[in-house]
Amino acid sequence: MSDREMLSLESQNDDEISGLHSKVAMLKKITMDIGNEVRESTIFVGDLDQDFGRTGGLLNTTYTRLKVMASTQNGRSLGITELQQGCKVEEKSKVCEITRVLIMDDQFKMQ
Repeated sequence: MSDREMLSLESQNDDEISGLHSKVAMLKKITMDIGNEVRESTIFVGDLDQDFGRTGGLLNTTYTRLKVMASTQNGRSLGITELQQGCKVEEKSKVCEITRVLIMDDQFKMQ
């Protein structure tokens, strides 16, 4: 091989190495961005889990209070059986179901 061919091959190798360096740098940046996203998502999911836990506790407390209020208002029951049956379906629908029963009872009292 002549010196000219060697220089040409060396130049091509340098170009390829430069291209590989830029690709490695790009992959490193993408990997770091993915790592940051995973950390942020983990924190977000942890916070969301705590929020759902607090909301569940709040719904249970509200359900219990409404159940007590409904069973003792005006010294008579306001459909506790229906309240309990409706709330066994889904916990998140407790407030809606209790509210629906209490509104129906209030409308009945007005008539």
